[in-house]
Amino acid sequence: MKQSVVLITGASRGIGEALALTLLGRGDRVVGLSRGVSEQTIAHERFMAVNVDLSSLAEAEMAMHRLFETLTPDAIDDITLINNAAALAPVTPIEACASSDIASHLHVSTAAPALLTSLFLQKTAEWPVPRTVVMMTSGFAGIPAASMSLYCASKAFLNMFVRCVREEQRLSSRPARVIAIDPGMAETDMQAYARSREDESFPVGALLRQAHEAGQVLAPRDAAERIARLLDERGADEQAVLRV
Repeated sequence: MKQSVVLITGASRGIGEALALTLLGRGDRVVGLSRGVSEQTIAHERFMAVNVDLSSLAEAEMAMHRLFETLTPDAIDDITLINNAAALAPVTPIEACASSDIASHLHVSTAAPALLTSLFLQKTAEWPVPRTVVMMTSGFAGIPAASMSLYCASKAFLNMFVRCVREEQRLSSRPARVIAIDPGMAETDMQAYARSREDESFPVGALLRQAHEAGQVLAPRDAAERIARLLDERGADEQAVLRV
Protein backbone atom coordinates (compact mmCIF):
# COMPACT_ATOMS: atom_id res chain seq x y z
CA MET A 1 0.00 0.00 0.00
CA LYS A 2 1.31 3.45 -0.90
CA GLN A 3 1.85 6.05 1.81
CA SER A 4 2.60 9.71 2.23
CA VAL A 5 6.22 10.17 3.30
CA VAL A 6 7.28 13.19 5.36
CA LEU A 7 10.86 14.12 6.22
CA ILE A 8 11.06 16.36 9.30
CA THR A 9 14.19 17.98 10.69
CA GLY A 10 14.27 18.56 14.43
CA ALA A 11 11.65 15.87 15.05
CA SER A 12 12.95 14.89 18.49
CA ARG A 13 11.13 17.57 20.49
CA GLY A 14 8.83 20.59 20.41
CA ILE A 15 6.74 21.26 17.33
CA GLY A 16 8.81 18.82 15.28
CA GLU A 17 8.02 15.93 17.62
CA ALA A 18 4.34 16.92 17.87
CA LEU A 19 4.07 17.18 14.10
CA ALA A 20 5.71 13.78 13.63
CA LEU A 21 3.23 12.21 16.06
CA THR A 22 0.29 13.95 14.37
CA LEU A 23 1.30 12.71 10.92
CA LEU A 24 2.04 9.20 12.21
CA GLY A 25 -1.40 9.19 13.80
CA ARG A 26 -3.07 9.71 10.46
CA GLY A 27 -1.08 6.97 8.74
CA ASP A 28 1.87 8.79 7.18
CA ARG A 29 5.40 7.43 7.11
CA VAL A 30 7.73 9.87 8.90
CA VAL A 31 11.50 10.23 8.75
CA GLY A 32 12.99 12.32 11.56
CA LEU A 33 16.34 13.96 10.89
CA SER A 34 17.88 15.17 14.15
CA ARG A 35 20.63 14.57 16.69
CA GLY A 36 18.26 12.82 19.08
CA VAL A 37 15.01 10.91 18.96
CA SER A 38 11.93 10.94 21.16
CA GLU A 39 10.66 7.79 22.83
CA GLN A 40 7.17 8.49 21.52
CA THR A 41 8.09 8.69 17.85
CA ILE A 42 10.58 5.80 17.85
CA ALA A 43 7.82 3.52 19.18
CA HIS A 44 5.93 3.85 15.86
CA GLU A 45 6.70 1.25 13.20
CA ARG A 46 6.25 3.90 10.47
CA PHE A 47 8.88 6.19 12.00
CA MET A 48 12.49 6.14 10.87
CA ALA A 49 15.18 8.05 12.78
CA VAL A 50 18.15 9.52 10.92
CA ASN A 51 20.84 10.77 13.29
CA VAL A 52 22.39 13.93 11.86
CA ASP A 53 23.98 17.12 13.16
CA LEU A 54 22.65 19.88 10.91
CA SER A 55 25.42 22.25 11.96
CA SER A 56 27.64 20.11 9.69
CA LEU A 57 26.65 20.54 6.05
CA ALA A 58 28.81 17.59 5.02
CA GLU A 59 26.99 15.37 7.52
CA ALA A 60 23.61 16.68 6.39
CA GLU A 61 24.41 15.98 2.76
CA MET A 62 25.63 12.46 3.49
CA ALA A 63 22.49 11.73 5.51
CA MET A 64 20.27 12.76 2.60
CA HIS A 65 22.22 10.64 0.12
CA ARG A 66 21.92 7.59 2.36
CA LEU A 67 18.25 8.21 3.10
CA PHE A 68 17.27 8.39 -0.56
CA GLU A 69 18.99 5.08 -1.19
CA THR A 70 16.15 3.59 0.89
CA LEU A 71 13.28 5.48 -0.80
CA THR A 72 11.63 4.70 -4.13
CA PRO A 73 8.57 6.42 -5.62
CA ASP A 74 6.83 3.09 -6.27
CA ALA A 75 5.49 2.86 -2.72
CA ILE A 76 4.91 6.59 -2.19
CA ASP A 77 1.77 8.64 -2.81
CA ASP A 78 3.46 11.97 -2.12
CA ILE A 79 6.59 13.20 -0.36
CA THR A 80 7.23 16.27 1.81
CA LEU A 81 10.31 17.85 3.35
CA ILE A 82 9.65 19.97 6.45
CA ASN A 83 12.63 22.09 7.48
CA ASN A 84 11.66 22.54 11.12
CA ALA A 85 15.00 22.52 12.95
CA ALA A 86 16.27 25.93 14.00
CA ALA A 87 18.67 27.48 16.46
CA LEU A 88 17.70 30.23 18.90
CA ALA A 89 21.09 30.84 20.52
CA PRO A 90 23.01 33.04 20.74
CA VAL A 91 20.45 35.33 22.37
CA THR A 92 22.70 38.29 22.96
CA PRO A 93 23.78 41.51 21.23
CA ILE A 94 25.77 40.67 18.12
CA GLU A 95 29.02 42.15 19.48
CA ALA A 96 28.92 39.51 22.22
CA CYS A 97 28.54 36.60 19.79
CA ALA A 98 31.49 34.28 19.25
CA SER A 99 32.37 33.31 15.69
CA SER A 100 31.62 29.65 16.41
CA ASP A 101 28.14 30.53 17.72
CA ILE A 102 27.38 32.64 14.64
CA ALA A 103 28.56 29.90 12.28
CA SER A 104 26.61 27.17 14.09
CA HIS A 105 23.42 29.22 14.12
CA LEU A 106 23.59 30.06 10.43
CA HIS A 107 24.46 26.50 9.43
CA VAL A 108 21.45 25.05 11.27
CA SER A 109 18.93 27.80 10.51
CA THR A 110 19.78 28.85 6.95
CA ALA A 111 22.44 26.79 5.19
CA ALA A 112 21.09 23.36 6.18
CA PRO A 113 17.49 24.08 5.09
CA ALA A 114 18.78 25.44 1.77
CA LEU A 115 21.01 22.41 1.23
CA LEU A 116 18.32 19.88 2.18
CA THR A 117 15.85 21.61 -0.13
CA SER A 118 18.34 21.47 -2.98
CA LEU A 119 19.03 17.76 -2.45
CA PHE A 120 15.34 16.93 -1.98
CA LEU A 121 14.37 18.61 -5.24
CA GLN A 122 17.27 16.98 -7.10
CA LYS A 123 16.53 13.47 -5.89
CA THR A 124 12.77 13.63 -6.50
CA ALA A 125 12.95 15.52 -9.81
CA GLU A 126 11.81 12.50 -11.84
CA TRP A 127 9.39 11.10 -9.28
CA PRO A 128 5.79 11.00 -10.59
CA VAL A 129 4.34 12.03 -7.22
CA PRO A 130 3.40 15.37 -5.64
CA ARG A 131 6.33 16.98 -3.81
CA THR A 132 6.24 19.65 -1.10
CA VAL A 133 8.94 21.65 0.64
CA VAL A 134 8.06 23.47 3.87
CA MET A 135 10.08 25.98 5.86
CA MET A 136 8.98 26.61 9.44
CA THR A 137 9.23 30.36 9.84
CA SER A 138 8.26 32.88 12.51
CA GLY A 139 6.63 36.26 12.95
CA PHE A 140 10.09 37.43 14.01
CA ALA A 141 11.05 37.32 10.32
CA GLY A 142 9.46 40.75 10.11
CA ILE A 143 10.07 42.04 13.64
CA PRO A 144 13.50 43.39 14.60
CA ALA A 145 14.33 42.26 18.12
CA ALA A 146 17.34 43.15 20.26
CA SER A 147 19.60 40.16 21.05
CA MET A 148 17.83 38.11 18.36
CA SER A 149 19.53 39.44 15.23
CA LEU A 150 20.59 36.00 13.99
CA TYR A 151 17.23 34.36 14.71
CA CYS A 152 15.18 37.14 13.09
CA ALA A 153 17.50 37.37 10.09
CA SER A 154 17.45 33.59 9.63
CA LYS A 155 13.67 33.49 9.51
CA ALA A 156 13.63 36.42 7.07
CA PHE A 157 16.11 34.48 4.95
CA LEU A 158 13.79 31.46 4.89
CA ASN A 159 10.82 33.56 3.78
CA MET A 160 12.75 35.08 0.87
CA PHE A 161 14.33 31.74 0.03
CA VAL A 162 10.85 30.21 -0.28
CA ARG A 163 9.68 33.03 -2.55
CA CYS A 164 12.69 32.59 -4.82
CA VAL A 165 12.39 28.80 -5.03
CA ARG A 166 8.68 29.16 -5.81
CA GLU A 167 9.63 31.32 -8.80
CA GLU A 168 12.11 28.65 -9.91
CA GLN A 169 9.48 25.93 -9.60
CA ARG A 170 7.06 27.89 -11.76
CA LEU A 171 9.56 27.41 -14.59
CA SER A 172 9.65 23.64 -14.05
CA SER A 173 7.58 21.12 -16.01
CA ARG A 174 6.89 19.33 -12.71
CA PRO A 175 6.82 22.06 -10.06
CA ALA A 176 7.02 21.20 -6.38
CA ARG A 177 4.89 23.00 -3.85
CA VAL A 178 7.12 25.31 -1.78
CA ILE A 179 5.77 27.19 1.24
CA ALA A 180 6.75 28.66 4.59
CA ILE A 181 4.52 28.13 7.62
CA ASP A 182 4.46 30.38 10.68
CA PRO A 183 3.11 28.24 13.56
CA GLY A 184 2.71 31.22 15.86
CA MET A 185 3.76 31.02 19.50
CA ALA A 186 3.91 27.45 20.78
CA GLU A 187 5.07 26.01 24.10
CA THR A 188 8.56 24.73 23.27
CA ASP A 189 11.94 24.65 25.01
CA MET A 190 12.95 27.65 22.89
CA GLN A 191 9.87 29.58 23.97
CA ALA A 192 10.41 28.74 27.65
CA TYR A 193 14.07 29.78 27.49
CA ALA A 194 13.21 33.08 25.79
CA ARG A 195 10.56 33.82 28.45
CA SER A 196 13.08 33.19 31.20
CA ARG A 197 15.40 35.96 30.05
CA GLU A 198 14.82 39.11 32.09
CA ASP A 199 17.86 41.27 31.32
CA GLU A 200 17.61 44.68 29.66
CA SER A 201 19.42 43.50 26.53
CA PHE A 202 16.46 41.21 25.71
CA PRO A 203 13.20 43.22 25.95
CA VAL A 204 11.29 40.60 23.95
CA GLY A 205 11.38 38.33 27.02
CA ALA A 206 8.79 40.47 28.79
CA LEU A 207 6.47 40.38 25.77
CA LEU A 208 6.71 36.60 25.57
CA ARG A 209 5.92 36.28 29.27
CA GLN A 210 2.85 38.47 28.80
CA ALA A 211 1.66 36.33 25.88
CA HIS A 212 2.12 33.17 27.94
CA GLU A 213 0.21 34.61 30.91
CA ALA A 214 -2.60 35.68 28.55
CA GLY A 215 -2.96 32.13 27.22
CA GLN A 216 -1.76 33.05 23.74
CA VAL A 217 0.84 30.28 23.49
CA LEU A 218 -0.32 27.10 21.75
CA ALA A 219 0.41 23.60 22.97
CA PRO A 220 2.75 21.86 20.48
CA ARG A 221 0.05 19.33 19.55
CA ASP A 222 -2.43 22.10 18.72
CA ALA A 223 0.16 23.85 16.56
CA ALA A 224 1.00 20.54 14.85
CA GLU A 225 -2.64 19.84 14.02
CA ARG A 226 -3.01 23.28 12.46
CA ILE A 227 0.18 22.79 10.45
CA ALA A 228 -1.07 19.40 9.23
CA ARG A 229 -4.28 21.03 7.99
CA LEU A 230 -2.28 23.62 6.07
CA LEU A 231 -0.24 20.86 4.46
CA ASP A 232 -3.47 19.37 3.10
CA GLU A 233 -4.57 22.66 1.52
CA ARG A 234 -3.04 22.61 -1.94
CA GLY A 235 -4.75 25.64 -3.47
CA ALA A 236 -3.13 26.99 -6.64
CA ASP A 237 -3.38 30.58 -5.36
CA GLU A 238 -1.71 29.95 -1.99
CA GLN A 239 0.59 32.52 -0.47
CA ALA A 240 4.30 31.90 0.01
CA VAL A 241 4.07 32.34 3.79
CA LEU A 242 1.11 30.72 5.52
CA ARG A 243 0.09 31.25 9.14
CA VAL A 244 -1.76 28.80 11.36
